[in-house]
Amino acid sequence: MLIHRCPNLEELSIEGTSTIPADIHALVQGRWLKLRKLTLGDICIDWISRPLMLGEKRPFIAFLEVHQDLNVINLSRHNIQPIHFSSLDPTCLPSVTSFSGTHQQLQALPHLHPSLKAGILPRSCRNKRSFCTNHCFFAEGAIFSHGPEDCVCPTLNV
Repeated sequence: MLIHRCPNLEELSIEGTSTIPADIHALVQGRWLKLRKLTLGDICIDWISRPLMLGEKRPFIAFLEVHQDLNVINLSRHNIQPIHFSSLDPTCLPSVTSFSGTHQQLQALPHLHPSLKAGILPRSCRNKRSFCTNHCFFAEGAIFSHGPEDCVCPTLNV
């Protein structure tokens, strides 16, 4: 119903926590050209039951590449493994200014770093002291700011 009857969807939020993530991989079939904000809690969205064909993208990567106007992306560790972001076209998602997810997910998306203005690390990362990835400074309290002038450490220090 959501996939076929909401063509003007601008915000999609499926939140919650679970020890066993819910499988809603059919969601990646949705195409919402006006989607601006995506928030996904502990759900399995990038599941595929067969080997990928040569040149085929993972389902969630293909979903992100179609939704070029996303401004805000909030992910959990269950949505996608950071290594899978390597197949994401670096020219896609030019409008993202806010990202929330694991620090590994953020590190796997270096092409987003220049456009990020705000974001939050998940609670599991909040006990870390601080670290920096390409001028995105993270400090205790889990809020980061953008720009080389804000960068206080040249490498990852956790």
